[in-house]
Amino acid sequence: MPDELWDTRTVAEYLGVARSTVRTYVSRGEMPPPDMRLAGGSVWHADTIRAWHKNRPSQQQGGPRAGSRGQRDTFD
Repeated sequence: MPDELWDTRTVAEYLGVARSTVRTYVSRGEMPPPDMRLAGGSVWHADTIRAWHKNRPSQQQGGPRAGSRGQRDTFD
């Protein structure tokens, strides 16, 4: 079975984020760089994204990342 290649749209759908978020992750070095750049844009091997996503710190810790919107300080 040939390697499955995912474009930015497919990666975004898999992650549940907007395509612009995928591009931001790449530009910030927060996800693997594309495995290939084709005339239609960047693509990744599906296994590259699955492995990265499985091992993302935010996936292991759960909840929003520190400094993210929606995180509030509470004072009792």
